[in-house]
Amino acid sequence: MSTASVTRAPEAAAPRRSALWSLTRAEGRRLLCHPVFLLGMAISSATLIVANANTTPDDGVLEQAIVDFLVGDSFLMVGAAMWTFLATFLAASRERRDAAQEIYEGQPAAARTRITASLLSVGYAGAAAAVLIAVATLVFIGSGGAQERFGVPVHITPIALAQGPLYVMLAGVLGVALGTWARHLWIALLVAVGLFLPPIALVPWFVFDDVQSRGAFGAVMAGVPPGWHLAAIAGLGVLAASVAVLRHDRRLRVALLAGAGLGATVAVAVAGPVNGGMIVSGCTPPEMRPVGSPSVAPGRGAPGRAAPGNFDFERGNLDGWRVRTRGSGSWRVYIDGRTPPDRSDSDYAVPFNVIDPPQGRFAAVTDMCSAGSRILYRDIELKGRRELSFALFYRGVAPLSSSQTLDHTTSFANTQFRVDVMDPSAPVDSLAPGRILATVFRTTPGDDLVLGPRRVTFDLSPWAGRTVRLRFAQVDNGGPLRVVIDDVRLAPGRVSATRAG
Repeated sequence: MSTASVTRAPEAAAPRRSALWSLTRAEGRRLLCHPVFLLGMAISSATLIVANANTTPDDGVLEQAIVDFLVGDSFLMVGAAMWTFLATFLAASRERRDAAQEIYEGQPAAARTRITASLLSVGYAGAAAAVLIAVATLVFIGSGGAQERFGVPVHITPIALAQGPLYVMLAGVLGVALGTWARHLWIALLVAVGLFLPPIALVPWFVFDDVQSRGAFGAVMAGVPPGWHLAAIAGLGVLAASVAVLRHDRRLRVALLAGAGLGATVAVAVAGPVNGGMIVSGCTPPEMRPVGSPSVAPGRGAPGRAAPGNFDFERGNLDGWRVRTRGSGSWRVYIDGRTPPDRSDSDYAVPFNVIDPPQGRFAAVTDMCSAGSRILYRDIELKGRRELSFALFYRGVAPLSSSQTLDHTTSFANTQFRVDVMDPSAPVDSLAPGRILATVFRTTPGDDLVLGPRRVTFDLSPWAGRTVRLRFAQVDNGGPLRVVIDDVRLAPGRVSATRAG
């Protein structure tokens, strides 16, 4: 008896594998022809066409919107991901929804085989999404997958483009998982709202996304690089698939698979390296960093009480000044308006492009590879009447504001620059009216994105005999705002307070 069993086991396994792949092909073809899935793909195609039609290169920079759509946005919201979720739910729940369990149980394939086939069939949806993205990339970007940005080629990598199709597959697996445990369509619709539509939308995407995870885990535009993002989506997919299989297969290996998927997801959330957030925006990758940067001090500022002098930064550093930075970037000293002072912390999608130092060889500038808040300040003893003046230039890409916070992690757009005379005992990032003695300059909504170079002057005579704090504060969470400060002077005399422009 035992010998006969051993002999027939391989013969029994082969039909099971054959049935699995036959069912997978049948389910995959059914999914590709499902009206709900076809509707989702049509919507995704339309969003790609509209995004491309509404975005035009500006000074050689491809609009970020079309890039975001290519790397996944076209499948989000009401795109193919949501409709794939609904289509696979309908397929997985049909035997209970139609009260046909007895008919299905009479088939040669066991329930767990049918569920496994449904899970594997989502690969057909992923392949269709991949074809759509490949065609769109060729049409909108070109065969090289790159665009010239101020003469710098920036590639949209295959691993970045894979995020959208893999997300469609995750949505399909989630639909199967829900369909194995629930049979009512209204439950699937509620879950779809939670996963894919605002205000609690895109939960699997937002947790890890480097495209648009604004505010997630307390950091605007935070996220993991595309490779880690793929690992996170795959982990969630394995976890959801295990939940589906557990409906009819309670073996230990399925539970271990669920644990592996959960572990991979948590590992990415906890240990994944955080970058600047945008697929073609962020810290310059190693392969794009030329050898040999200017020999300029990084400019983190001197601790403690500010040292005298160096108002014009001609020491080639920020001695005498102090810097407080949150997020990416900092105030740094530079010598060339086209060469970032720190290439590894400069947004290569919007290349460093400011004026050369207005006076002398050196000037101070803000540079960054993602969102942040950067403050340059020093305490000044006014022994008599003084007139403050400095050279100012800035160039930004996002609409300017004058928000009453220097926090870059706000849920609203906050891109601004301001110069204040402050009480030196106040927190350096304070915007409390009682702590700010005077505002010398500030951006306001509607201001031009490029200003200067120009000279700004302000009368400090009302505070003669006191020590005041001079603060240059810049914050951005919607794109780089590079501010240049140079030739700061405290001249004798008195003039009326003026604002540049």
